Amino acid sequence: MVCHGDLSSDQVILGPKGTVSLIDFDRASLDHPGSDLGSWAATELLDQRLPDADPTDLLAPVLAGYGAPAGPVNDHVLRTFMAAAIIRRSLEPFRYRQRRWPQAVHNRVQLANRVLGAAGPHR
Repeated sequence: MVCHGDLSSDQVILGPKGTVSLIDFDRASLDHPGSDLGSWAATELLDQRLPDADPTDLLAPVLAGYGAPAGPVNDHVLRTFMAAAIIRRSLEPFRYRQRRWPQAVHNRVQLANRVLGAAGPHR
């Protein structure tokens, strides 16, 4: 399936008649739909816009249709791709020279472990 590559809420535009469009396809690729959804959920989690709730429940309206025809994106798939997206972004605190970046990197790796651990066994 063609995927956006780094989907996040700031790359979704709502048109005047309610049409939804995506922008910024510089990382588009052929991938599993869980890659885009995991990236979106990870961004929301890291930017503290995703409350302490099950991401599968929060993204239910998107999950319902996003995976077709490539197949459903279940909780295990979503959390696996979320953890991968968090790991990919784990070096950002260092890259952007944040104060206490070693702790911030550590926290992101721990967060990825918690997200992945919550996925439980593959179903």
